[in-house]
Amino acid sequence: MTNFVVEMQVPKSASNPDTWVSYGWTILNVFDLKREMNSGVWKLPLYQSPVQASIDCRDINTLQRIP
Repeated sequence: MTNFVVEMQVPKSASNPDTWVSYGWTILNVFDLKREMNSGVWKLPLYQSPVQASIDCRDINTLQRIP
């Protein structure tokens, strides 16, 4: 299975827009179980940082989501 992990970053402050910090992250399965590329439109949940790229997909529901 191939996953695409995306980290969302925001400026640290309005007075210092050159410094960015991690806000959250999400994961998307690139291929399905038939090895076909997933395509379409999704609403992906955003999880609290730090990024956990090595997490088992079965454990994602235990992560803290950002509302």
